[in-house]
Amino acid sequence: MKQRNDSYQQLAAIAEKHYGDKNMCTVIATAKVCKVSYGKAFNACRRNGRKTGRGTRSKVYLLAIDDLGYSTHELRLSSLVGRTIGTAERELPSKGRYLIHVRGHVAAFTDGKLHDWTSAEQTGKPRRHRITHIHEVRPAKNEETQ
Repeated sequence: MKQRNDSYQQLAAIAEKHYGDKNMCTVIATAKVCKVSYGKAFNACRRNGRKTGRGTRSKVYLLAIDDLGYSTHELRLSSLVGRTIGTAERELPSKGRYLIHVRGHVAAFTDGKLHDWTSAEQTGKPRRHRITHIHEVRPAKNEETQ
């Protein structure tokens, strides 16, 4: 499968223009951590129960990530839970793929960069949303050997 590396802005523009989608943080986060197009992530989320234009529960996009050939596991980083997204931007490892969950929102963090409207790059300063939990995303076992 071809790996994509579209920016957050590109994915948001595609969502609005071609899919008429909004409240799509879950789809964008899925696309970024799985390195797939917005369409592949959109369809995987839809197959697992997401309604277009609506936010969704984490169970839905975690199943979609699994369908796209990746596995997730929750990190037990007590030092980051309850801290802010800006802190996570500074303290998460510079290699790897992560989903940062805050109340009612999820953001993708890949290879040292936050891909979301909450990033310091987008807003000029780090946002202060409090982290509820973090998932690490890795290729599924059968994908690692190929």
